Amino acid sequence: MEVQKPPPKYTSPKGMWVSKLLLRSLMLIFAIALVSLAGSLMGSFLFSSVTFIIVAPAGFLSLIWNFSEALCVLTRGGHRGIHPGANVALDLILWLGLTGVCVALALIGRGASVVSGGYYGILYRRDHTNSLDLFDDAADTFAGLRSKSQALLGLGAVLE
Repeated sequence: MEVQKPPPKYTSPKGMWVSKLLLRSLMLIFAIALVSLAGSLMGSFLFSSVTFIIVAPAGFLSLIWNFSEALCVLTRGGHRGIHPGANVALDLILWLGLTGVCVALALIGRGASVVSGGYYGILYRRDHTNSLDLFDDAADTFAGLRSKSQALLGLGAVLE
């Protein structure tokens, strides 16, 4: 009987593990930016903490997943990452979750544009007809919130 040799140890080619590490690092940076931008919106009176509550779970999960994958690529023998099936499964779950987050943020943003320019905007003009500076300050605040919300939506879409 012939003795069978064990299969050779799998080693990722250098281009493969470097590109995997770079992409995971980029996704890690996007996840940090997403969570921090959601935190900056938390102090606004219009969004309060709703945006952070919607974004934080998906952002933190993405942050932890990308960090652990990058750590595995760097420390495991042969520069192997986590099992490919686990990569596909968790990336798919994150994609579905972040799609839900983007839809929720788009709906919140649509509601904010109605509130800022619709009924409440008319009430604000009636109450402060002599003071246009207050209205301009409110318009600037809503414009800043809208731009942060659009950036948050864009980062969520990129992180998908």
